Amino acid sequence: MKYFKFGLLIYTFSSLPLSASSDANDSEDIFAAPAGKRYSRAVALFRSNEPQDRDRAWRLLCSVLDDNWLWYTSVNVRRGVAITLSQCSSDPHHQNTMCQLAFSAINDGWDIHSEPPNIRYSIGTALIQSRARGYHVHRERGFRILSLLGAEGHTQSLVAISAYCFDCARDGSIDHDREEGEQYLRKASDLGDPYAQYEYGMRLVEGREVPKKAQMGKNLLRVAADSGNPLIQCDYAQLMFDGTEDIHRDRREAQVYFERAIAQDPSLDIPLEIGLRIKADGGDHNAQFDLAMRLLAGDGVDQNVEEGIFYLKKAADGGHFDAIREYSDRLFDGNGVEQDVDAAEQYSRLAEISEHPDTAEG
Repeated sequence: MKYFKFGLLIYTFSSLPLSASSDANDSEDIFAAPAGKRYSRAVALFRSNEPQDRDRAWRLLCSVLDDNWLWYTSVNVRRGVAITLSQCSSDPHHQNTMCQLAFSAINDGWDIHSEPPNIRYSIGTALIQSRARGYHVHRERGFRILSLLGAEGHTQSLVAISAYCFDCARDGSIDHDREEGEQYLRKASDLGDPYAQYEYGMRLVEGREVPKKAQMGKNLLRVAADSGNPLIQCDYAQLMFDGTEDIHRDRREAQVYFERAIAQDPSLDIPLEIGLRIKADGGDHNAQFDLAMRLLAGDGVDQNVEEGIFYLKKAADGGHFDAIREYSDRLFDGNGVEQDVDAAEQYSRLAEISEHPDTAEG
């Protein structure tokens, strides 16, 4: 797994101390060297343009994490390692180490609020998710970091601290509650963040840890879907396809948003009926016939004879043999349509021509 992001690492390690010996080629097993030397060599390798050097640098840095030496280094060293771990590794052990390093560096004078927003966000979110020793103080420090960042209009931070407040409420904490969580989420939503609109909209529809306001939630979900994210579009479409006790089903609306979603990501799963409708409306005669028969019989879809006949006729007029036969029989019998023997005979003749093209003349 690739743990590093080169641009970030160049930023992180560009200001870290580098010993003179670290520029030399490795003439010994560097992994057996003292922690300080391994660290210095890792810094030098992180500055390389070669992928194999950066991979070696990462492995060297990981080897230093378990060494007590790291905890007695300068604030700048702890800062650099904490930033790297916060954005470049999802390993739980690394995350715990990162939280402890960041917390100690901040206590010793690291002005994290002078860092770029992406770094403040990654450190803050890691801290509020901390499970390291003394995690409660870590989480509150992360909350303060993200709160200040959110006050600057950083919507991701507002969403993160909203989730933290909801977590605290579930855990029975007296520090934060659901009302506070909703306040931060609403602010991010009002600032136009599509993910915040989606998250808040879903909570409102479900009444999950916020007062239930289904129509307001539905409207927010539609705004989020209109941002163009195919996953959000798919979820909104599924909501409209299924409906709820508070939201009426709207298959046409669902189809529109499913179409938009799969236009961007064809691998997305969509309901069979919607898939058939998209193909049928696009002129696929096999899909038109399949959808028609399902609608007529209520097979896997809501029965709708009128709409079934509509798609059956489209397939028949498009030359689909089975559709022509079925539509002709229904015209003869007046089954689902007004009886019309003359039209039935015309379609019957069309079926014979489709089956035996050589009889078309003669």
